[in-house]
Amino acid sequence: MRTIILSKKETPDCVEILIPPSKSHTMRAILLAVFSNSNSEIHNYLDANDTMDLIIALKKIGVGVEVCKSKIIVKGIGRDFSFLRSAEINAGNSGQILRFLSALLSLSANEYIITGDSSVCNNRPVKDLISAFHRMGVTIKYLQKQDHPPFFLKGPLKPGVVTIEGQDSQPVSALLMASVFLEGTTIIHVNNPGEKPWVELTLNWLRNLGAHIKVNNYHTYTVNGPISYDGFFYSVPGDFSSAAFPAIASIITKKSTILSNLDMADVQGDKRLFYELIRLGANIEIDQENKKVFIYPSESLSGGSIDVNDFIDAVPVLAVLGCFTKTKLELVNCSIAKKKESNRLEAISKELEKMGAKIKYFDDKLVIWPSDLYGAKLNSRKDHRIAMALSVAALSTKKGKTIIEDVDCVNKSYPNFFDNIIKFGANIEWVTT
Repeated sequence: MRTIILSKKETPDCVEILIPPSKSHTMRAILLAVFSNSNSEIHNYLDANDTMDLIIALKKIGVGVEVCKSKIIVKGIGRDFSFLRSAEINAGNSGQILRFLSALLSLSANEYIITGDSSVCNNRPVKDLISAFHRMGVTIKYLQKQDHPPFFLKGPLKPGVVTIEGQDSQPVSALLMASVFLEGTTIIHVNNPGEKPWVELTLNWLRNLGAHIKVNNYHTYTVNGPISYDGFFYSVPGDFSSAAFPAIASIITKKSTILSNLDMADVQGDKRLFYELIRLGANIEIDQENKKVFIYPSESLSGGSIDVNDFIDAVPVLAVLGCFTKTKLELVNCSIAKKKESNRLEAISKELEKMGAKIKYFDDKLVIWPSDLYGAKLNSRKDHRIAMALSVAALSTKKGKTIIEDVDCVNKSYPNFFDNIIKFGANIEWVTT
C-alpha cells in the first residue's frame, strides 16, 4: 500500500494537461472487438488496471489479444460462442468487467465463475442483472453471498422479455450488448432509468456496428438480432470523467489551464460537467476544432443545485468544489454513487470533514457549504475517484500537510494523475507501507 504526503509549492500560472483516453470507450471497444468477424485495432487505448484486467480475462477464455505500445489488436471470433472456453474470471476492481463480460459470456454454453476484489464482491450487487440472466435461460448460482459475486454462470442466453431496475446503467448496457448477438427479438423493460448518457454511449457503439435497437424513452428497448460486423479500427477519445479532476483543480487554484484531447462531439455524458461549471460562473472556453478546453481564473463560483446523475463520477470532486463556492452547493439525484467502488456519498463526506469541510450527505444528495480546508490524514477507501478528489482538495488547504493513504487505486483510470496534479502546485512525498 502506498501513501502520499501532499503539501503545496509554487508552480507556473499556466498549466497544460493531456487528458487520458476514455476508460468506458476502451472497455467497450475491446469487448465488442471480440465478436467481430476479423481482427480489430484499438489505438490510443487507456493503459490502466481495468484495461489490463479485461485483457487477462479474455486471454483466459481463449481470445487472442495482442497489446502493443500504441494499439491493442483483438482477434475476432464472430458469433462462435463455443470458442469461449470455461474459466474463472477475476473482474478485479471493475464493474464493467463484472457486468459486461458476464453478459457476453452468458452467450456461451460453457461454464464460468465470476469473481472480483473485495470492493466488487461487496459493493457491486448483481441481483437485477443475474435475475434477468436467469429469466433468459442462464443457469446461475451464488457461491458465497446472495446477490453478489462470486457466482457460477452457464448459458446460453436466449431472447425473451425481461424487466430490470435501471438506476445503475451498467446492467442495462450489459443486457443490450449481449442481446444484439441473439437470434430473434429481445425486449428489455427498465424501471427507474438513470445514468442515461452511459446507456446512450453503449447504444452508440452498437448502432455504429449495425445493431437494430428501438428505444422508448429509456424505459423499453427492443433489440432485433443477431448482429454481424467486420473488425474495426478505433482511436479512443479523451475521458471526460478524468478531465473533471484537473478542471476543478484549475478552478480552485486559479491557474490558467489547457485541457487537451477532449472532443465535445463525443457521446460521453460527462462532458455536461463543463457546461454546469460555466453556469456556476467558471471562465471556460471550448475549442472544438482542436479538441481543447481552456479554463481561466475567475471569481469564486456561485453555489446552487446540480443534478449530477448524467455525470455521476464527478460527485467526489464536485464536493470539493463546493467548499470553495460563494454559497452552499447541492448535488442531487446521486444515490447511485453509493454503489460504486465505495459509498462515495459517505466516503467523500467523512474524508472532507477531517479537513474541516461542512458537508452533509443524504440518501440522494450531498450538501456542501463554503469551508476552509486544512491538512489532515485521509483514506482513499481504495476508490480512485475519492483518492483523486482528496488530492485536488489538498491543493487549496489553509495550512498543514495532507496524508492520503492507499492511492495506487488511481491507476484504475488515470495512471499519470499525480504527475499532472504536481503542475497545480502539489509537492508529493511517497511512502510505502
